[in-house]
Amino acid sequence: MQFISIGFLVFMTVFVVIYSVVPAKFRRPFLVICNILYYITWAKSIFDLVPIVAVTLVTWICALIIEKNPDDRAGKIALIFSIAGCIGALAYFKYTNFLLNTFGSVMGFILPGGGTTIS
Repeated sequence: MQFISIGFLVFMTVFVVIYSVVPAKFRRPFLVICNILYYITWAKSIFDLVPIVAVTLVTWICALIIEKNPDDRAGKIALIFSIAGCIGALAYFKYTNFLLNTFGSVMGFILPGGGTTIS
């Protein structure tokens, strides 16, 4: 679902209306559920959601650790781990195909499956 589509407009309208009537203590879980529902629209299989759910869980667990230990060493380590995990996941999913294509072109090899990309 693209941001400039009728489907997204309907999704956002329904989301805003429901969000405005959801009690305050259920708003965060509602946001997480809507986030996952939005990503389901582009997922080819349920396994496409594993990275999103994994990053969400790791970040959430790190946030709980930081909340309990804001000034301790454990809180700082959790913060660093969370930031590194998010940036690492972003770098992997954004740049893997680019690096493999570039390396394959320079070295003159083709990956299994006949192409120089991983899909």
